[in-house]
Amino acid sequence: MTYIWLLLAAPWLAPLLAALPALRREGWRVYAAVAAAVLGLSIAAAVYSPALDALGRLLVPLVGVVGCLTMLASRGPLHGLEDERQQRFYLLWLTAFWWSLLLVALSRNLGVSWLGIELTTITSAVLVAISRQRAAVEAAWKYVILCSLGLLVALLGLLLIYGLNAHAGDATLSGLDFRALHAHARELVPGTVRVALIFLTVGLGTKVGFAPLHTWLPDAHSEAPAPVSGLLSGVLLSLALVVLWRTELALAPAAGPSFGNDLLLGFGFLTVVVATPFLLVQLDIKRLLAYSSMEQMGLIAIGLGVGSRLAVVGALGQIVIHALVKSGLFFVAGDILQTFRSKKLPRFPGLLASQPRLGWLWLLGMLTLAGLPPLPMFPTELAILLALFAKTALLGWLLLFALGAIFVGLAHYVIESTLGAQRPSRARFAPGRSWAGALLAFALALPLGWLLPTLLFQSFSLLATGR
Repeated sequence: MTYIWLLLAAPWLAPLLAALPALRREGWRVYAAVAAAVLGLSIAAAVYSPALDALGRLLVPLVGVVGCLTMLASRGPLHGLEDERQQRFYLLWLTAFWWSLLLVALSRNLGVSWLGIELTTITSAVLVAISRQRAAVEAAWKYVILCSLGLLVALLGLLLIYGLNAHAGDATLSGLDFRALHAHARELVPGTVRVALIFLTVGLGTKVGFAPLHTWLPDAHSEAPAPVSGLLSGVLLSLALVVLWRTELALAPAAGPSFGNDLLLGFGFLTVVVATPFLLVQLDIKRLLAYSSMEQMGLIAIGLGVGSRLAVVGALGQIVIHALVKSGLFFVAGDILQTFRSKKLPRFPGLLASQPRLGWLWLLGMLTLAGLPPLPMFPTELAILLALFAKTALLGWLLLFALGAIFVGLAHYVIESTLGAQRPSRARFAPGRSWAGALLAFALALPLGWLLPTLLFQSFSLLATGR
């Protein structure tokens, strides 16, 4: 447990040190140094801490890596945050948001996970509205209201499970541990458990971005500072989905082996179908990435819902690769916004010629997101697709059609933004260096895309049973 407590305490060293008079002007460097230490602790906890199960050993380092890269990408004035006082406020709340994500990743208890996800709503909403522009404030309120209502519905499901546990003789918080829930699930009332799972799926699905509960997502991702959008999209959505999946696995003996899987399959398909047309007509780069995240969550939900070894390995691998690639793309989008003062694709054609560094990173990230072989999302998406075909060919063809349409749409955006004819502009290179965080994220994703499925396949029994 030592590593766990150190990991939860370490992020708060940054604001304490940055408040010292001698270090006040070194704000970002202090936060970056502490972020590197937190990353090291997250890796050490995954390797050495017996308190983490197999999923924790996958998720905690992922949150550590993306959080550290987000802090590094927050160097210098971000668009709309040119004031030094705003930047200090931003770094403080970014630390709080990262801490709440670490809490969710570390948790093996449904109650603690729900609390952590609620904390992510509060901390990230402040970051969405931090520019104080009208659109940002409206997006933050929409995010808070919809996600709070969703989490209230999830709380009803959690209380139902707690009440069933109490009726069975276990009224303690530890009775909500995923392992304990699985061990005593057969003692619970099946019909009530199914109702609770529906509440939890709808409630947590709001945070995941499942359709039709997704309406907060494009607005919040579009208005938040680009590094925050990367953390929201790359980590928060996936963590909420994993908590939902772990709950459904734990309660499967009571609800039935296919009940939770069918919920995930249904919401996953609906989300992919709803996201696809928005992806094909989107001209705002941050909203484009947000709808892509929605589609990715649907795809991951489909893999978890299929439930076979190949599908789950593909889904968990997709979580890791998506976190790295999507956060990197948001970092690049932030520099594009700084450079061209616009989020609209038609405003910056010919990126490879006008801004080669940004152009090549944008090209690599978007082609990866499209699933182009042999880039790192191809093997994980292929695993999910093959597993779905093995389960039911009709659904497999439907998903293949949707993925094909998305590939064509993303390829169109890539050609238009990187290879199009360059137009005269007053572009200037951004004072920040978010592109460096993107470069590191892509460098990690490229080998992991092919190595990770093999490692996950070998550890499947541990991942699926929560050991």
